[in-house]
Amino acid sequence: MIKERLKKNRISIMVLAAVIVAFAALSAIVAAWDEDVGDNPIVGVNEARSQLLMSGQGYSLNDKQEEEYQEKQEKLKEHIKEELTDETSAKSRIERSVAQAKENALSQDQDEFSSQNNGSSEGIESGEDVGNNEDAENNGEGDQLPGTGENEGGEPTNPGGDETSKNPTIITSLTDGQQVSGNALTFTVKAVSYKNVMLDSFDVQVYLNGQRMYSSGTDGRGFISYRADGLLNNGSNEISITATDEEGHTSTIIKQIEVDINGNRPIEGTISFSLEAPSLGLGTLYSVNAEIYQGESTASFVDRVLRNAGFSIEHSGTTSYGYYLKRLSKPGLTSGWKINPIVKKHLDEINAPETLNIMNNSLGEHDLYDPSGWVYSVNGSWPDGMSAITLGDGDELRIVFTLYYGYEYDGTWDDCNL
Repeated sequence: MIKERLKKNRISIMVLAAVIVAFAALSAIVAAWDEDVGDNPIVGVNEARSQLLMSGQGYSLNDKQEEEYQEKQEKLKEHIKEELTDETSAKSRIERSVAQAKENALSQDQDEFSSQNNGSSEGIESGEDVGNNEDAENNGEGDQLPGTGENEGGEPTNPGGDETSKNPTIITSLTDGQQVSGNALTFTVKAVSYKNVMLDSFDVQVYLNGQRMYSSGTDGRGFISYRADGLLNNGSNEISITATDEEGHTSTIIKQIEVDINGNRPIEGTISFSLEAPSLGLGTLYSVNAEIYQGESTASFVDRVLRNAGFSIEHSGTTSYGYYLKRLSKPGLTSGWKINPIVKKHLDEINAPETLNIMNNSLGEHDLYDPSGWVYSVNGSWPDGMSAITLGDGDELRIVFTLYYGYEYDGTWDDCNL
C-alpha cells in the first residue's frame, strides 16, 4: 500500500517537474523574442495623433473623405486657371516672354535672309510642291514669313494648318536665275514645319542636276550649309530642295542658276597660311598670304594653295564634304627630321604606340607614332572638319604635323609651346 502511494507520488512529482521545465523553456523563448524584436510599436499609440490615410488596392476613402478630396481638387483647378489668366502672374509673364522671344528670333532670321547673297533677297517658299503633296491646291498662295503664318501683306497663310497648307516652309539663300562665276557655290537652306519646328538636314534633300548633295554643317539657328565646289556645269544648273516633316507633309522648290564656269570667283579677302612640323624639328615647311574666295571652305583653300605650291595631296572625302588631309608629299619634305625632346619625353611617359614608319619625301598619318597626322587651327582654335569651316578676311590658318592627337600644340602638354 505504502509502495503504491510512493509510486503514484513519484509519478506526480515527475509530471510537475516536466510542467515546470516546459514553462521555464517557454519563458526563455519569450524573453529571447522580446530581445530580438522589441516591444510592439502599436501598443500605446495615442488615437488622437496624426494618421496616414491609405489608398490603393484594397483601400478606399469613406464618403466624407472622398467629398473633401473632390472639393480640394476643384479648388486647385480654379487656382491654376486663375494663375494662368492673371496678367500679373509669373507663369503668364513667362509664357508671354517666350512667345515674344520666339517672334523676335523669327523676325531676325527674316532680316538676315534679305541681307545675304550679295545683297539680293533669299528665296522664301511655302508649299511650292512639285508632287507627292496632299495639300497641293494651296501651293503658291504667297510667300510665307518663317514661322509667323503671315505673308508679306500680313494675311495669315498657315495659322496652325487647320484650314490652309500644312506644308513645310523652305527658305534658301539661292535665287532663281542667280549668276555664279567660277565652279563653286555655297548656299544655305532652312526648313520649318507648320508647327514652327525647325527641320534638320535629315529631313531635307538637295539635288544638284540630279545628284544628291549633303550638308557641310548646320548652325544653331537651323541654317543648313551646302557646298558645290567643282560640281557645277557651265550654263544652266538646277537645284531641287525637298523638306518633309515628321507627319509626312512635303514641300519642294526648284531654283535655276546660271554658271560661268571660267569666270573669276569673288574675293572675300586675304588670310595668313602656314604649313609646319615643329614636333619633328622641321619648323615651317611653307607659308604664304593668300586670297580667299567668298564662301570658300578651309578644305577648298588648303587643297588649292598646297597644290599650287607643288605638294602632292592624299585625302579622303571631298573639299565639299568630309575632307581629311591624310598625307603630303614633296621632294626633301622630311630631310633632317628629329623629334622634339620635350615631345619625346611626353610620348615615352604615356608609352605612345610607335610605328617607326617615315619616308624622306612624304609625311602623313601614322608616321612614327600611330596617333600622328595633320591637324589645323583657325585663329588659335582647333576645330574638326575642314569642309565645314568657312574662312574670312584676316584669318590665320595653321596646318601642323602632330605625333599625338595635337597635344603638343593645343595646350594639353603645357610645357610645349610649339
